[in-house]
Amino acid sequence: TGLGLIAIKDLPDFQEEREAALRAIYKFATLPEAVRERYSHEKSNFSLGWSHGKERMRNGIPDIAKGSYYSNPVSDVCTDDEVLKAKFPEIYSDNIWPRDVLPELETSCKAMTQIQLDVGYKMCTLFDAYLTAVTAGKHEAGTITAMLKRGMTYKARLLHYYPLPPEANLRDDALCGWHLDHGAITILLCPRYLDTEGNEIPAPPDCGLHIKHPVTGEVVKVVVPPDHLVVQLGESLQ
Repeated sequence: TGLGLIAIKDLPDFQEEREAALRAIYKFATLPEAVRERYSHEKSNFSLGWSHGKERMRNGIPDIAKGSYYSNPVSDVCTDDEVLKAKFPEIYSDNIWPRDVLPELETSCKAMTQIQLDVGYKMCTLFDAYLTAVTAGKHEAGTITAMLKRGMTYKARLLHYYPLPPEANLRDDALCGWHLDHGAITILLCPRYLDTEGNEIPAPPDCGLHIKHPVTGEVVKVVVPPDHLVVQLGESLQ
């Protein structure tokens, strides 16, 4: 039993697009709060656009450690059905972009997520082939790939972690509580680590992605090289 991760490298334009997207979210996250909040969307429960301090972690405590910028990587407008938008705003609301204050957030995010989408579809093709083989054909070839390619409501999320005092990180899941990704796959980038002046620094020893082994319970720190992205299996695909 493994950790449910696959690392991929040598993707065309990947490193440039990763750098651009992560620089853009840093710029946005350090804008004045009043400016950032213009791009939050309460009606979607902050599932589109900017969200900071709105999500709640353990014991209902607001998550102030990180800011998130959410978008739909498939389309800015996934439906023109206003009834669906009103009934399920978390899923069907339109994308929100800060075009007037930071247009590069939109362009860099879209370029990066296009690479992630392409990789995700290709990986699902491989998952389909594997499942067809191990089930002696009971799994119909192409099922997962076709299902995901029909989807129009995926989520991209650019994250920025704000500086916190050392005591805020005493627990191993302090900044992002233990959780299972409920989707089919999550595609992750290597983060950039910055000092309070915005200068890039080496990764601190206790930061980054940690995974709890599903059998032994051992906590494993996963180091993602900057020129790799990682495909993580979610509950739906498992």
